[in-house]
Amino acid sequence: MAKLSTEVSTRSSRLLIHPCQRKNPLIPHIRDTPWEVSDVCPDFEVGERSCVLFLSVRYHSLHPEYIHERIGQEGMQKYNLKVLLVLIDMTNVKDILMELTQTVMRSDLTLVLSYGNSEAAKYIETYKRYEHKPPGLIMEKAETDFHKRAGECLTSVKSVNSTDSQTLLRHFGKMERVMKASKTELLACPGLGPTKATRLHTLFNKRITRKATQDIGENEEELLREYD
Repeated sequence: MAKLSTEVSTRSSRLLIHPCQRKNPLIPHIRDTPWEVSDVCPDFEVGERSCVLFLSVRYHSLHPEYIHERIGQEGMQKYNLKVLLVLIDMTNVKDILMELTQTVMRSDLTLVLSYGNSEAAKYIETYKRYEHKPPGLIMEKAETDFHKRAGECLTSVKSVNSTDSQTLLRHFGKMERVMKASKTELLACPGLGPTKATRLHTLFNKRITRKATQDIGENEEELLREYD
């Protein structure tokens, strides 16, 4: 019994790799984590309830049904964390990534993109390394102070500095009023000139579409002319 327990413990400390991934070019880059080929359902089992499915964009373009079959396997149901690790090995992948994003959202997977075999291997090793760590250890530390977060949001607008953001929040009282303010109301805020007012108003009021996002960058000077 002790021997069996030791064997189980040793196996659980290793990264388990599906036989179909044996010749994957990323395998030689897995250098810091012990691994073994095993008859597991996912491509990489990084924890008792955590796994990684690997997908090359090039392969997906040739075999679009493959990933759906892999996700739908009965053995995948035991995993709480399921990561789809996508290797970007083609250009012009926007449509494919949009499709894969929809797929992971419907299937309760986490999408991770890598741009090389070494990077993909590091992601897999990191998931294995943090197998028994609390989620908060690798989660982004969210700022809890509202005014600081609001200030960071406002200063992300070109030419709006921290003093401007503090003035805006004091003047309007809350972030919601800043976002709903007209250009005239923004201009009435002390120290805020026409350029900053226009950029803020454009950010909060222009309809967010792909074309609109492009227009904000390309036609910014045209938007400001009305104040010249």
